[in-house]
Amino acid sequence: MGKIKFIKIDTTPEPTLWETLKNSFKRAGRALKEGIIVIISPWISLYQSMWPRSYDTTVDPEAEEFFWSPKGKKTKGVLFIHGFASSPQIFRKYGQMFLQEGYVVSAVRLAGHGTSEAHLATTTAVDWYLSAREKYIELQSQCEKVIIVAHSMGTLLAIMLASIYPIESMVLLSSPIYVRDRPLYRVNYLLRPVSHLVKYWPLEKKQVQVLDKLGIYAYRKNPLRAVAGLFDCIQVAQERLHKVKCPVLLMLGDNDEHIDLSTLDYYRNNLGSKVIETWVAPQASHIITETPELDRFESKIREFVFKYSPL
Repeated sequence: MGKIKFIKIDTTPEPTLWETLKNSFKRAGRALKEGIIVIISPWISLYQSMWPRSYDTTVDPEAEEFFWSPKGKKTKGVLFIHGFASSPQIFRKYGQMFLQEGYVVSAVRLAGHGTSEAHLATTTAVDWYLSAREKYIELQSQCEKVIIVAHSMGTLLAIMLASIYPIESMVLLSSPIYVRDRPLYRVNYLLRPVSHLVKYWPLEKKQVQVLDKLGIYAYRKNPLRAVAGLFDCIQVAQERLHKVKCPVLLMLGDNDEHIDLSTLDYYRNNLGSKVIETWVAPQASHIITETPELDRFESKIREFVFKYSPL
């Protein structure tokens, strides 16, 4: 007896002309979609790496803010405000210096700093000012008077605070309130629209080498949108400079790559304070806290604070 053979009987009716065309369009659509995905996938990956939907907000241990209080009576405090893309790290040894003298010391970590460049890109001048104001109010609640020591962009925030609150005295380091006349600075209003195409601008290799050599925590590339916020700070600080009445010490390096010595004249002509002291650090860059004349630098700060804000 032979093997039984089974014949499959297809009872599906013959498709109509419309159904045949519709299925053909579906197949063509799927093929087109798969082809597009293959072509643009690398570009999507590049876009997501430059404009990430999420960002790291974990604070680096070296960038942590600090608040130190001496024993005994606490009459005066020193608020440290760091600069753009920097961190409180640059002020730790100066915080220890004033702590040993009996001052309460506090260093703010500005919003978006000490975490990631992508996080910084989401913050603005308003966020940075609010960070500084919060720490000022916290310190002022524990002390009778507050002194501010600030670097770079932090000096602009210090000016804003001093134009509103009763700051006793200020030390402003490498203040960019009046920057060099460069083509890039003149078109700063283009930074925000350009940031939609180019998110980051890397630091020069020479700057990175200096940061690495000094062991300074700082971002190695700057978000252009955040840089636009820096110029917002400059504008506001210039407008409020005449409202600052407390004694001010201005310190600037003669090799500062961003700020010309004429900044000191700008301060003398526009600052509302009657007490303005200046000191130019020889062979110092924008990171004036690492000046070769470190002993003189520290002595100048100490003498000024002891003179106008003694315990």
